[in-house]
Amino acid sequence: DLSQPSLGGAIAPSLPYFTVSYHKEYGWSVDGGAIHGLQAPAGDQTTTLSLFPFDAQPDQLKSADSSIGVATITQVHPQLSQVESEALINTSDTFKAVVVSSPMPPLQVVLQGEEAGVESLQQALGTVGPLSAPSVYVRVIDTLKGAAFRVVASGGTYVITSPLEDRPLVPPVNSYDPTSALKVAQNLEHIARWRTIAALNSPASSQIHGAVEAKIYTGEEAYKDEATEITDAQIRLEYAYNQTKQAWTPPRFRIKLHTTSETTLHCALFYLTERFKADAIKPDRVGSVVRQ
Repeated sequence: DLSQPSLGGAIAPSLPYFTVSYHKEYGWSVDGGAIHGLQAPAGDQTTTLSLFPFDAQPDQLKSADSSIGVATITQVHPQLSQVESEALINTSDTFKAVVVSSPMPPLQVVLQGEEAGVESLQQALGTVGPLSAPSVYVRVIDTLKGAAFRVVASGGTYVITSPLEDRPLVPPVNSYDPTSALKVAQNLEHIARWRTIAALNSPASSQIHGAVEAKIYTGEEAYKDEATEITDAQIRLEYAYNQTKQAWTPPRFRIKLHTTSETTLHCALFYLTERFKADAIKPDRVGSVVRQ
């Protein structure tokens, strides 16, 4: 939401950061976990964060000189991650933290088209990362083999497409100036994080297997308890024409999560669109979510 226009004016984008504080159950932890795209340690590699005082300003979060130390993630949970660092001493302190490295395989992208546009985007990807470092999430490769996306610079416009199609996957960005190139680089990083969320899966050892069931209801009475449950393998939701309003109305559906576990379980529902939006669905009451 920070990147959206407010009251007709554009808000300057700020560097995303997490907060690190002491948790009575988990010890030192960062308020980001698997659902935020943070990666668990993989072999001898782990996610590294640069720590800053809690009152650090946005410009200071971009400077290595303002950092008071680094922290490494030791364990990732859905909603938070445990960290360790020699700089974390006083358990009453809270810090800001910026991801500076991650074991997550970077999104591999091919840049094609006009030289001016390609060079400008390469420069943006080389400084879009924390502390003006190269992107943590995106890697430029020279061949379409193995590429997840490609960026075509043509006619003064950047277009992000799939490797084999020309259809824009997100709105094109005009101009090859540094601001536009940075916007494209940020779009690519957003797509990389979106793909991480979409790929989340529960391990076979998870306590929710066999204990949690999702049921979906739809129709005009979807929000009522007597609504009919959808049991078909394919869930098809259709717009309906409202004669009174002379307009098409979107379908409504309700999601109910049932659990047989005696353990208190916490959940988060996300609406992931083909345009790479990740929207958290907030329940209208405990145990029920209505979506329109």
